[in-house]
Amino acid sequence: MHSNGYVYVKMPDHPRKNKANYVKRATLVLESLLGRYLVADEIAHHVDGNKMNDNQDNLVLMTKSRHQRHHAMGNQHWKKRARKID
Repeated sequence: MHSNGYVYVKMPDHPRKNKANYVKRATLVLESLLGRYLVADEIAHHVDGNKMNDNQDNLVLMTKSRHQRHHAMGNQHWKKRARKID
């Protein structure tokens, strides 16, 4: 596990490995389901927000830009909701 909350697996031959030869376990699970490597613009999104829950039912394939928009909209949604409650 890394300080950013994700679980990593040592995979020195994987095309998406980091400098220390590790890959996010979520990436590996999603690639196994898809039967292919994720391309550079794809990411495994955790539906429940738990970065350690790499269960296949909790992972969704997204582009990086869609993933950023998803989280930005979610944050705005919760901020607006919090203001209405106050």
